[in-house]
Amino acid sequence: MTFYRNYAQIKERITFALAVINGIENPNIAAVARDFAVPYNQLLKRYKGRNSRSTRPITNSRLNAAQKATVKAYIPRCDKLGMPALIPQLKNAMQYILDLTHPNSLAPPLGKDFITR
Repeated sequence: MTFYRNYAQIKERITFALAVINGIENPNIAAVARDFAVPYNQLLKRYKGRNSRSTRPITNSRLNAAQKATVKAYIPRCDKLGMPALIPQLKNAMQYILDLTHPNSLAPPLGKDFITR
């Protein structure tokens, strides 16, 4: 059984392995994975063009940074007005922000557990 260490070391070894097989037309991915002690599937997927975990786009995030900042600014504003921001109000505010930026002006609705997850 091969001991792969941590993700940073695997990522570094995969980078070296990709540099070695860069010019080869039909490389033997399994042999290279064994030589560099990296998981075969990770090396194969990176060879085929998939980004590493640290460089992939964020998943499960509907709001971008500016939209998140807007929601964070909305909470103290509600407090200053004397009405605490409740979960349904926050959800509606987020849905409104998403609707404003959506091309059809109607973004897909947020899930029922979007705020609490």
